[in-house]
Amino acid sequence: MRKIMLVSLLFMCVLAVNGQKSTDQQSSNEPSVNTLNKMVLAANASSPSFSKAQSIDTEKHGFAYEEDFKDAFSASPQAMDKYWEGVHHMMADQSNDALKAFTEAFKIDSTFAMAAFYATLLANNPEHYKESVRWAQMAYDNKDTLPKDLQDWISLWHGLLITKDCNEIQQCCDAMLTSDRKSRIFWDDLGENLCAIEQYEKAIKAFSKLEALCVELRSGWKNSGYYENYGSACHAMGMHEKEAEVFKKGLTASPDDMSLLWDQTRCALINGNDEEVNNLLNKMQKISKEKGYTVYTPEFTKGIIYTMENEGAKAEESLRKALQNDRDNKDIMGTLAWCLAKFNVNLDEAEQLLAKSQSKETDNLGSSYVKGLISMDRGNLEEALATLQQVKDKSSIWYYKICSTISKIESSLANQNAK
Repeated sequence: MRKIMLVSLLFMCVLAVNGQKSTDQQSSNEPSVNTLNKMVLAANASSPSFSKAQSIDTEKHGFAYEEDFKDAFSASPQAMDKYWEGVHHMMADQSNDALKAFTEAFKIDSTFAMAAFYATLLANNPEHYKESVRWAQMAYDNKDTLPKDLQDWISLWHGLLITKDCNEIQQCCDAMLTSDRKSRIFWDDLGENLCAIEQYEKAIKAFSKLEALCVELRSGWKNSGYYENYGSACHAMGMHEKEAEVFKKGLTASPDDMSLLWDQTRCALINGNDEEVNNLLNKMQKISKEKGYTVYTPEFTKGIIYTMENEGAKAEESLRKALQNDRDNKDIMGTLAWCLAKFNVNLDEAEQLLAKSQSKETDNLGSSYVKGLISMDRGNLEEALATLQQVKDKSSIWYYKICSTISKIESSLANQNAK
């Protein structure tokens, strides 16, 4: 959930927590807006060291399963067959077939919480948001017979998709972190969501448990989002040697993964390795041209990274150079407007750039978010609160940045009213 900030849909990157990249392409190898979680379950399911599912005839299905799937029980053998069929497809990254199987399992047994929950994950993207919400609610309504840590997991997604309550999400993450479950999908999802709420030290704990399970199971975890989020958490905590190690492992498995290349570029740029930065930028441009992705200039890319890393002066300099070389590029205009609003400088210019970057008929949440920041910078707190609350309500995806900014404004207003 995938979890980087290439911008095309007017820098929806400003809404993408933990540097999740955004672009007009939707590909597993090109950065895409974080849909909270896109699990790529390509682990080696045939490893003899995998735990056998309790009370399940795994031999009937031809392969053993990880412990993360074992605590799903139904009184209906037919529902269980469909459930394990769904797991099989999900492990093979056959999302449509997996969703169909989980749907059939839940039709047979309408109390089957884990079938509904994995359907939630599979349906979780902006195009199927309503379907994902429906599944999340059905899983939540039937969770009480499950082990406590799985109840917490389901409650986490209820918070992400339905209540969008920061406190609920934080509490569920903290509760999950105390689990002793031997499940890599469990720890991967927890780590990603801890990154999303900027709890990077806790995220590293979750990813470390996944890393240890890979050693124990003698099987690698091939979800590129894991390497991306783990490395980004290490970056946030200043663990740059570990960050480089994680990204190297990810790129060994997926040499052309644009998200991982982007993150490696960020690491090199912040650490002043100019030669590596240039090599990586050239490689990303080459891959983008070959695969028909949007091609970002070096200065534009650097500007986005510097903005993410709170290097305001460097970000503004790079983005102005990028715009000077491509004066009609609306993506660069919008990103520069975001940069100026984020660092509270040249707000009149930020507004003008924002207006130029958007057609009048476009209702863009990224643009509205920046308008809210500009209002907040100018001290128009009630206007900022109304704008950002509207962004939160309209967005199909929960964003920590919006929630935390809203909380900050509400606190400031409360202090003003108390005087």
